[in-house]
Amino acid sequence: MIGGMYRLLNILVFLWHLSYGQILTSGGLRRFVEIVSRGKKYNIHFTVIENSPAVKTLKDLCEYDVVEFKTILSRYEDMAIIRLVIWIYYTIRAIISGMRLIKKRSFDIVMTFSGELFCTAIPAYIIHLFSRIPLIYVVQLVPPGLPSVGIISDYCRYRSQGFSRIKALGLALYAPIMRIILIKLYNKAQRIIVVSHSLRKQLEQYGVRKEIDVIPNGINVEEIKRITCTEPKIYDAVFVGRHTPEKGIFDLITVWNKVVKVIPTAVLVLVGYCTYDMKKLIDQEIKRYNLTRNIIIKGPVPRKELISIMKRSKFLLFLSREESFALVVGEALACGLPVICYDIPPIREFYRIESVLRCRVGDINDVVNKVLKLLRDDKMRKNLSIKAPIYVQKFKWQESAKKEFQIYFNTVGIKRK
Repeated sequence: MIGGMYRLLNILVFLWHLSYGQILTSGGLRRFVEIVSRGKKYNIHFTVIENSPAVKTLKDLCEYDVVEFKTILSRYEDMAIIRLVIWIYYTIRAIISGMRLIKKRSFDIVMTFSGELFCTAIPAYIIHLFSRIPLIYVVQLVPPGLPSVGIISDYCRYRSQGFSRIKALGLALYAPIMRIILIKLYNKAQRIIVVSHSLRKQLEQYGVRKEIDVIPNGINVEEIKRITCTEPKIYDAVFVGRHTPEKGIFDLITVWNKVVKVIPTAVLVLVGYCTYDMKKLIDQEIKRYNLTRNIIIKGPVPRKELISIMKRSKFLLFLSREESFALVVGEALACGLPVICYDIPPIREFYRIESVLRCRVGDINDVVNKVLKLLRDDKMRKNLSIKAPIYVQKFKWQESAKKEFQIYFNTVGIKRK
C-alpha cells in the first residue's frame, strides 16, 4: 500500500469536455473520474481547470478543486468549425487561469488526462515551461492524422465521406499540423502514460522518444451490476461511441442494411456523440438504405441510461478501426453482452475471450455472417453472455489508480518510507 505513506501531492490538471450534461459517456472522462476519485486515499489533491459544467457537478464521484469557465458558442459545439474556435478559446483561457493559479499556490505536477487534444496539451506545456513544474501527459488516443497518409489522400477521404471542399481541406490540413505539435510536446514531458502497449508502440513509431508507461483502464463491474434492468431485449444490437468514420459508423450502416435484408425486423441502436456535420451524413445514409425503422439514434445519454440500453440489447456491434483500450467493449462484456468487432491490436491485447468475435478489418461480409449467427443462435449467445462478465473482473480501477499514483510520486522524486 502506498496510501498514507507520502506527503501531500498537489496536481494541476487541464481538462476539456463537451458542455452538456451527458459528457460522462466518454471513455476518456471515465478514466479521469475513476482515477481522480481515488486520489484522497493516497494523499493526492487535484486542482482541475475545465470548461463548465464541471464533471464533479454531474455526478458526485470526484473530490477536487475546480476552476471552471463557460466557453463561447458552446450551444454550437456540434459544428466542426465552431469546435475549433471553442478549443482555441479554451486554450487561451486555460493558460491564463493556470498562470494565476501557480502564482497563488504551489503544485508538484501539471498534467492532462487528454494529452491527444491540443487545447489541453498546450496549456499544460506552457505552465510547465514558465514554472518548471514536472509535466505528465496521459494519452488515450493516437493524435489526429496518424498514421500519416498525406494531405491529398486525407482530403480525398474526407470528400468521399460527404464533406464540402472547404471542410475537407480544413480537416486535411489540421491533422498534420496537430500531429507535429503534439509529438513535440510529448517529447518535452517528464512522463507519458498510455492505456495500452499497442498505443505505446504507435507513439514510438511516430517519433515519441520519452519514456512511456502503460497503465490499462479498469472496468467498474460493480457499478454496472448495480444498474439493474428487468426489461426484455428490445434491441438486436447496440453501438456505443463517437459517430465518426474511424469508429466505423458507415460500416455499421452498410452491415445493418445487409442484415435487414435477411431479418427485416432487426433493430440497431446507436449511442454516443455526433457532430452536426456527421449527423447529416449519417441521416442521409440511413434514408438511402431505407433503414429509418431499423436504426435508432439515441445520441449521448446519461451513464445509467447507457448501461440500461446495453443490457436491453443482444450484443455490441463495434466496428472501430482506431482504439487504444476500447473501454466500451469491456463494459459491454460486464453487461453480459457478446461483442462483434474488428480484429485490431487493442482488442487482441485485452479481450482474448470467445465472447468477443473478431472480424477482419473492413470485411463487411464477415461481420454480417457473425451478426446473423448471433441473432439466430440463442443458445450460443446465452453461453457467450454467461462467460463475458467473469472475464472482465480482472480489470480493476483500484490497481490502475495505484500504479498511476506511483508514477506521480516517482516523477517528483518521492520514495517509499
